[in-house]
Amino acid sequence: MVVGALKSPDVTRLSHFLERNAIPFRVVDPDEDRDASALLARVPTNPGELPIVVLPNATVLRNPTKHNLARTLGLIAASFRGEPYDVVIVGAGPAGLATAVYGASEGLAVLVLEALAFGGQAGASARIE
Repeated sequence: MVVGALKSPDVTRLSHFLERNAIPFRVVDPDEDRDASALLARVPTNPGELPIVVLPNATVLRNPTKHNLARTLGLIAASFRGEPYDVVIVGAGPAGLATAVYGASEGLAVLVLEALAFGGQAGASARIE
């Protein structure tokens, strides 16, 4: 859950990140939702700390960066294997993901690196099913 003003640029930034990574969430505005106001009363925050993100395990992040949110959600690897990878793929668009699947199906150790979200532009397009 993202708690903050609907028109806030920070709420928009976090919402786009979560949408792009197919993470289910909802945005609640404390000015319009009593439950959100009650939540903010229980979680002490300063004005610069909004929006807050509340995760299912009750972790509260105060105006997190996309990097901090991704790390908390487990989208960023905490560690890498000690042995070298057979294939490293930079970019997790359709071609990168297909390469990773085929490499792994052949028994190769595959590492896929992506800066934003898996699926590339194809993952963000409403025209592709």
